[in-house]
Amino acid sequence: IDALHREAEQVAAQIAPLCAPLAEVMKLGRLRYHAAADKLARSFQDAIAAQGWPAEGRLRAVDVFDRLVEPLRKAGQKVAIFWIDALRFDLAVPLEAALAARHKTKLDLACGQWPGITAVGMAALLPGASASFELTKEGDLIVPVVNGRRIDSAKARAEALAAHIGKDRTKVLDLDAVASGKLGDVEALEVLAVKTTDIDSLGENNPDYFLHLIPDILRKIELAVHQLADAGFQHAVIAT
Repeated sequence: IDALHREAEQVAAQIAPLCAPLAEVMKLGRLRYHAAADKLARSFQDAIAAQGWPAEGRLRAVDVFDRLVEPLRKAGQKVAIFWIDALRFDLAVPLEAALAARHKTKLDLACGQWPGITAVGMAALLPGASASFELTKEGDLIVPVVNGRRIDSAKARAEALAAHIGKDRTKVLDLDAVASGKLGDVEALEVLAVKTTDIDSLGENNPDYFLHLIPDILRKIELAVHQLADAGFQHAVIAT
């Protein structure tokens, strides 16, 4: 239903301004979508209250690096990990389909780390998080701690990655740079992290405009994977 709503909004934007009957249809569609999303969210919250979180038997966000990236790195493979803030599952579906045209792909889900805010979710994707992830309260702020290190910024995440792998064997680049082929020297790298907060920031600050930009953002991720494959990376883990 999220995907259908998004597609409807994108088509409506392409043919705007809408004539009166279509405008009424879109208004009704939005109301129904919001009602359905609210019902689903409340049901989800009730299920979590009853059964706990993360869901039993599911991969956790804090396991992503240690279970999916670290074994490949230790086997001598060059790995890119994408830190894509707020990449919803319904966005991952078309992204996986696009990537499958050129690469061997697998789509899976992981239970996010709560509370679902950027600082917490991104820190959960760092090496060592599966065994050492903690949350601390500093005034009104929630600050993640991984391997005893405060992870309160993008810089701190990059430093934590370098501390684990080695300063000369890893680096962090923005998605825009990687998609346009601005990689720099990656020959000695074992792990390259690719980051973007575009989906999250646009969704919060300009949700109507954001829906129209989603195809462009997904295309950038696809292009970045192609660029890294051409640069000698053998695996990409796209996480959120």
